[in-house]
Amino acid sequence: MDSTKNSTDLLKRALSLLARREHAASELKSKLARYSDDEQAVQAVIERCVEEGWQDDARYARMRLNARASSGWGPYVIVQELKHRGIPDEVVNAVLAESETDWYDVAIRYAQRRRLHAGTPEERWKSTGKLMQRGFPQEIAGSVV
Repeated sequence: MDSTKNSTDLLKRALSLLARREHAASELKSKLARYSDDEQAVQAVIERCVEEGWQDDARYARMRLNARASSGWGPYVIVQELKHRGIPDEVVNAVLAESETDWYDVAIRYAQRRRLHAGTPEERWKSTGKLMQRGFPQEIAGSVV
């Protein structure tokens, strides 16, 4: 009885978290683990959420990629962030491959917003470096400024 109540409570908590925003499975697992010592129950709840379509790592990765790209972050930083959040490499690579994000356009918009320019060689070097710190490949960073 106590096990069933624990599972029901965990499922309610998981649905409450997922109703607010998308979560990676690993993120959801760590949040649910705070409320239960039963790892099997936590894993069962996550599996149920995946089976029902309430939680999907690919959907989370697409949402995160679009949100970060619209904030001016490049693909290298976004990929590392997704991997850090526990998204499997194959999911990250698939989402990146199917993405229609124009990284050159994202870099241009960021450079315009931050007023990056290439007046002198030193300014060009600094502007290119800032874009590369944001996760853009050197080819894109160099051609934007």
